[in-house]
Amino acid sequence: MAEESSTNNYNLNISAEQIKFYIRSLIHKVVVPSKKQYVQDKPEVKWSTLNIRIHIEEDDGVVMATWNNIDGIDMAKFNEIIKSNLEKAKSTKETTVKDNKCRYFFTVDLDPMHIGKMIGVEGSSINTLKESIKDGCNLEKMPFIKLNDTGYKSTAKLDVEVDEEGSGIWIKVEYFGDKNYKKIKEICEEFISEIFQLDKKSSKVVNDDGSDDGNGW
Repeated sequence: MAEESSTNNYNLNISAEQIKFYIRSLIHKVVVPSKKQYVQDKPEVKWSTLNIRIHIEEDDGVVMATWNNIDGIDMAKFNEIIKSNLEKAKSTKETTVKDNKCRYFFTVDLDPMHIGKMIGVEGSSINTLKESIKDGCNLEKMPFIKLNDTGYKSTAKLDVEVDEEGSGIWIKVEYFGDKNYKKIKEICEEFISEIFQLDKKSSKVVNDDGSDDGNGW
């Protein structure tokens, strides 16, 4: 039987934030392909003898992959195969911080009948909000936005004042990228203020002709 001895180290050159994405790909993108390739090159070696365990750890800003040696095999060859697959896994989207999913919820005290106005003709208004978030947060893809007439009472309120007692509109923003709660909240507040001509001091919902909005849009 093959026995484990010392360990091997390999600098991955990734950030600590990327570790969780990298770990997800270890088994099916590194361990299994490495064993498969070695057995193909060395058919006399049994799959079960390649008992390899890879650990990813960060120390003082350096992220290292560490794995055990296995006696009785060409470890130098196996190490090269493992390192090659570690690099391949590193280049996949699963190891990219920009693929981190962020999800934020906000609410504003408006009557749900205003949801149509927030969406706009053929989605024109909501697409403007999407563009603002995409550009403001340097996203590669458009965010997903959903408007609801129900939600949790504890949801963070947008900092705009309205002069009506609506049951509330809930805004869900979901995207792939870095966390940016403050920026997303500010963009949503600007969007609501522009759509309904509001600000933190003015509390009237106003139509384009200057009249109070009493019956919707």
